[in-house]
Amino acid sequence: MDGPPWPITWAWGWTMAMLISLACVALGMTIPLSGTVEDAAGRPVAGATVWLGDTIATRKGSEVLATAKTDENGRFRLERAADLVGRGRSWSPTLWAYKPGGRIAHLEFKGDLPAADEPVRLVLGPPASTPVRVLNPDGKPAKGASVRPVYLRIKAPRPPDKLLDRLGATTDADGRATLDGFAPVDVELLDVTVEGQIVQYLPLDPDDGTLTLRPLGRLKVRIVADDPKVLKGWIITASSHPTDAGYQGPTTHWARETTGDDGRIDFPPLATGRITWDAKPPEGSNYLLAKQPGGTVRAGETEEVEIAVRRGVRIEGVVKEESGGAPVAGVQVVVTPLQGNSQSGASPVTDARGRISAVIPPGTTRLTYIEVPKDYFLPPRVQNWVDFEVKEGEERHECAPPPLRKAAHVRGRVVDEAGEPSPWAAVSGSWSLDENGFNTTSTIHAETDARGEFVLGSIPPNARVTVTASSGWTTESDSSVVPKVDEGEPTTIRLRKRPTLALSGRVLGPDGRPLADAQIRVMIRAPVQGFNSGSPFMFGESEEVRTGPDGRYKTPAQLPVKHEYRIEAQASRCEPSMSRWLVGQAVEVPDLVLRRSIGVREAAGWVVDSTGKPVVGAEVFQSGDGPRRTRGVTDADGRFRVAKVPDAPAFLFVAREGYRFLGRRVEPEARAIEFVLRRLDEPPAALLGSAGSPVARDEERAIARDLIAQARKAPGGGGDSQRGPLAVAALVDPDRMVEMIENQVVAVDAGVLTALAIGRSEGDPRKVLEILDAIDSPATASHAALGLFDRLGRSARPAFRRELLDRAERRAHDVGEPGQEASLLARAADRRLDIGDVDRGSALAREAQTVAARPGQQLVPDPLDDLASALARVDLAAALKLLDGQAKPPGVLDMTRAAIAKRIAAANPAEARRLLGVIQENNRWSARRAVCARMVAKDLPAARALAAEGGDAMLAAVLPAFAARALADSDPRAARELLFESVEKLGKLDQIQAAQPAPAVVLARLVPLAVRLDPDRAPSCLWLALSRRPPLPDRELSPVLPDVRQRYLDLAELAALTSRYDRAAAEVVFAPVAARLAALDDEPCGLGNEGPAIFRAAGAFDARAARALLDALPEDPPPLDGRQAGFPNFRHHSKAEARVALAEVLGLPPRLRLREPFMPIGGDDWLEVLDDRGMGRIEGP
Repeated sequence: MDGPPWPITWAWGWTMAMLISLACVALGMTIPLSGTVEDAAGRPVAGATVWLGDTIATRKGSEVLATAKTDENGRFRLERAADLVGRGRSWSPTLWAYKPGGRIAHLEFKGDLPAADEPVRLVLGPPASTPVRVLNPDGKPAKGASVRPVYLRIKAPRPPDKLLDRLGATTDADGRATLDGFAPVDVELLDVTVEGQIVQYLPLDPDDGTLTLRPLGRLKVRIVADDPKVLKGWIITASSHPTDAGYQGPTTHWARETTGDDGRIDFPPLATGRITWDAKPPEGSNYLLAKQPGGTVRAGETEEVEIAVRRGVRIEGVVKEESGGAPVAGVQVVVTPLQGNSQSGASPVTDARGRISAVIPPGTTRLTYIEVPKDYFLPPRVQNWVDFEVKEGEERHECAPPPLRKAAHVRGRVVDEAGEPSPWAAVSGSWSLDENGFNTTSTIHAETDARGEFVLGSIPPNARVTVTASSGWTTESDSSVVPKVDEGEPTTIRLRKRPTLALSGRVLGPDGRPLADAQIRVMIRAPVQGFNSGSPFMFGESEEVRTGPDGRYKTPAQLPVKHEYRIEAQASRCEPSMSRWLVGQAVEVPDLVLRRSIGVREAAGWVVDSTGKPVVGAEVFQSGDGPRRTRGVTDADGRFRVAKVPDAPAFLFVAREGYRFLGRRVEPEARAIEFVLRRLDEPPAALLGSAGSPVARDEERAIARDLIAQARKAPGGGGDSQRGPLAVAALVDPDRMVEMIENQVVAVDAGVLTALAIGRSEGDPRKVLEILDAIDSPATASHAALGLFDRLGRSARPAFRRELLDRAERRAHDVGEPGQEASLLARAADRRLDIGDVDRGSALAREAQTVAARPGQQLVPDPLDDLASALARVDLAAALKLLDGQAKPPGVLDMTRAAIAKRIAAANPAEARRLLGVIQENNRWSARRAVCARMVAKDLPAARALAAEGGDAMLAAVLPAFAARALADSDPRAARELLFESVEKLGKLDQIQAAQPAPAVVLARLVPLAVRLDPDRAPSCLWLALSRRPPLPDRELSPVLPDVRQRYLDLAELAALTSRYDRAAAEVVFAPVAARLAALDDEPCGLGNEGPAIFRAAGAFDARAARALLDALPEDPPPLDGRQAGFPNFRHHSKAEARVALAEVLGLPPRLRLREPFMPIGGDDWLEVLDDRGMGRIEGP
């Protein structure tokens, strides 16, 4: 036998191969990557193009590393870098293949790439294409538009741009094109380029494949600075984001330009939307943004934006080793100002000399370590941050970052149960160190590479280290102690499989019958992670399980035990549904019942004027009933068609210049719809009138009493509601509460007595005073009288309100304790001044000042806040002096300053503005709103200027209505003009600009004032409010965020406000709340702070509908036995809180319900100036 024995030959060959491979890497050489491309039947595909791409290389898209074409046998060969390797999970090098007529294929290399002698196989899917139709903003076809996919819903990195270009197409005269290589279900985002216009990134409508271009506007920018030399060279990126409420898609367009010598940019046309900015100063500049600019591009308009920049201070420093002072490169830090605009921070990385450099505004600044290289660690007991003061006028400030020490490492590998390397496993280390009598601990993390190897760094050399590893959900290791870091053999961690279980259950359709072929997905999370929304669990390569003919499903037994699980079910023509989180060893899931999803239809009809003639060019649209706004325009015969109107009761609206804005409820069966428009100089078809309540008052009271009885028995008891169950019980069942008080069953406070007085006064107002007279405690009686004054507001007769204040003052004088007496007298003085009783209010404020100044007395409680607010209206200097030297947190003092500014805004606008400037920026937004609302009564221009300074679009829009309310009695004509100025502005305001409250809700709040000032225009105001509802998405995603719950609160409040005039319209508005609220009860927050507010609004709309809504809520989760309350063991009481909130609103007299703010914390109390919430008066004795 010739040659050496085979083991020696194999060893020699392996050694040579390794040497050659290492030499290739060292020399930047390449090795071949080869394989075949086949079709779905296994036949070779000739002429297919193959790309090797790597997304990480460019971030923007997939860099093409190599390309090839298949020969007649479907074979290809290309060259790739010898050191190219995968990155474990997503975004690894990927092979792509495509030939027209077939579906694209891909193969992602998450570990080592194949060797030269390891061919790969790519399989093109069956033919797939995506038909699209591109429409211009006016709804007409866009001919000659280039359409190309940008993002696809496939489990792979983003394809190379060169491949995406091959998949594009150009539209024909009807705006239609067919994109090859993928199916509609694969499409996430397309870009559309119209000749002579811009590229817009648009989501594809899944129902009919349409893409509607957004209209264009113009944007002009000017940099404003104190030095004209710094205006040139700013790189400004403007990105346009649609302002449609509920829109969750991407930015539709962006443009980047550089300023010239004059600091100006005239951008090319931009798609309409809200602008977000990125402003990069010229290299070496010490200037930065003074504040984040705003701006919205509107169709056919030019938006001019000034971007103010200011001189900053260049922060420099060197990160050094603690011993020897050698510089440390590669340390990532963040430098952040601790006051003002946190967006002025910077995130530099130390260079080879260990230096960092950043420009920030003057003030207290914090430098924080974000990431330290593995070769270093932060010394024990040394903070990872340092604060320092940067002075105004400094050109440069040298700071001293915390020093670092040289670190040790733990090297090792992770293997599976068979001893094979486990790539991309998660490795965690925990170290502890005793030094100078102190113990320091920390954790570090790493991930194994393609060979299962890892390095844990940033460890003190003498530390004790424990390591563990896991791979996915189903494998983990035991903890192991590293004998000594940086010494000995690498550590080996062996993984073992965790015990697993399967979940089973049943899915029912809308008719209650078993639903076959429903898609099941399991979400999983570690135990007691209430604020974690979980991750989808992969069963092999799939997330899905399907139900059988009996509607049942059973997952593979691959789920790790001792976790929490949630089942999500989805089926065609149904809305998705999900279970609660399942805890422990549960294997049988309660039935999931899917609701039928609402389809869409085309609505058609005609628009005529009052004489029956067609109205040409009228816009007919639906908005707020479906996921997106759709529209049509009447033709020469007045006919219209509107696509995608929900196949349920919905609204259509008609707008035409010169005519009254009109809307109507459209039933699903309606096929030919007629609108009769009336000109502005004609009266409307009907005026608004009171609609009345659908539920008798006795039935409302009975529902409220039943709810309170349930609340007493339920866990949690609704104690987190606005006033607590005891006060609500007094309101709902005052006779029983009186009996309990007389029998000394309960101890009551002023809040309970106030509610009791309101509850007993509904039948006989004189009982209010009887209850006040029966209160023994002077302080409690005074508090109760003031509480009644506030809750009744202008719904009570002026004489009755004065009587309440008289009693509050008399009982305050009997208190005897100076702190309480001064506080109560100040509150009474404040309210006297509110109702115009200046002499009495001023005298009371002075008296409160004298009481508070009595020597030798301990003031409990401290009357500062109440006294300062009232005294400011009489003697501002004395009020401000009360604040001097106060050892209170800045936020508390800001609240007092805001209260003072609000009260002096009308009489002393300049001083109110000065006080606002003292308030911290994060507290200034709400304070500015309250100040402007008061200021507007005396100085509308000053209020407008103040609103403009804050960039508050909602405040600017509603200020004229505030002025109209003040002028309603003295100058109705001027009030009408101001009111409808607000109506027009609110009608154009988008939800993103408005923040809170929603424009639709504010418009509905203005309807009573419109009825009073201009009854003919009031119906249009109501219809405009309904047309401003935000679109409803097809489904709400989990976790349910506060802004989603706020959307449904807006709808419930809008329904309550609308029901005063049109119950049929209010039912349409409320329908989504009734349909979806139970699904919004998402763990761990349940319905959040918005839940009780939603039920207050629902009760004001319809007691029976609100009760049905409450009954449909799932029961509150049980408390965690033996675990401390609070995070992470938080358990909500949404149903208990909703029960009490609904009882409360039903206990209130109907005239008071709309006076009570539905969302008392963070709500819209600044709108109290309108005071339209009290419909009618409470009669007093």
